[in-house]
Amino acid sequence: IVAILGTGASIIYSGAWIANRFNGRDLSLKTVFTGLILWGMLLGALSSFITALLMFFKTSWHGHAFPDYPLALIIDMLALMPIWAICGGLLGLSSAIFLFLYDANLGEALVHN
Repeated sequence: IVAILGTGASIIYSGAWIANRFNGRDLSLKTVFTGLILWGMLLGALSSFITALLMFFKTSWHGHAFPDYPLALIIDMLALMPIWAICGGLLGLSSAIFLFLYDANLGEALVHN
């Protein structure tokens, strides 16, 4: 559940930043295409980082004899950050391709009607 919370927090924080940064602007398809790939990479890296941060806070909050998340597990989560960034970038790429194809088909449908 910590990974879900970390991913959700990264989506909310980065989505709010992007909404404030590009609010009301008309962006070209090329800019959106590149932005989706970069946002996916940011989401992947932030998800790993925020998850490790939540694991650290949960472990440090309680004084158990055996921690909920050992330090090695937290370090391993941070070590996987580049992998998660690549996975997020690929997800952003697939979203950008889908958006490009959807936009091309929508424009073609509007011309023929």
